[in-house]
Amino acid sequence: MLQVEDDAIPPLSSTRSFLVVVALPPQATLLRAQTNQTALRFQAIPGKTYLVHYKNRLQDATWTVLGSPITNSSTSVTIPINVLTNTQRFFRVSIMN
Repeated sequence: MLQVEDDAIPPLSSTRSFLVVVALPPQATLLRAQTNQTALRFQAIPGKTYLVHYKNRLQDATWTVLGSPITNSSTSVTIPINVLTNTQRFFRVSIMN
């Protein structure tokens, strides 16, 4: 609960309740099913929307968006990754909402 009051005459105040959810950053895992077939899996909060970015080299100036934003309904997300085009790639996952 948060209560705010000013020092005017007469003083005004307001009280609101809100929920704060603190979660650890998602942990990502690369899954290799068969030759040239790999997937990125990361932990997720149901109902949240995620965006995955990648770089082929950490020295690259910018991150590239991988696909569209993902709104998830379970506690993990799995995204197929094409390893034929790049043998090395760096990923980051961000929560949009």
